Amino acid sequence: MELREIQPLRTVGNAFLVGDGMEPDVRVVTEGIQQVRSTSKVNASEVSSDILSISLTAAT
Repeated sequence: MELREIQPLRTVGNAFLVGDGMEPDVRVVTEGIQQVRSTSKVNASEVSSDILSISLTAAT
């Protein structure tokens, strides 16, 4: 597993736009996250080549 930090830019409903830390066409699993603020930091653990598991680690 590879731990990555990604920065969500904004949320739209249950979806969030990420600017850095993600590769194109990567599938994301957002278990346990209901809302991510634009200033939140998120850790992404790589589970396989195309699936990431994300957990909220900080919000300001």
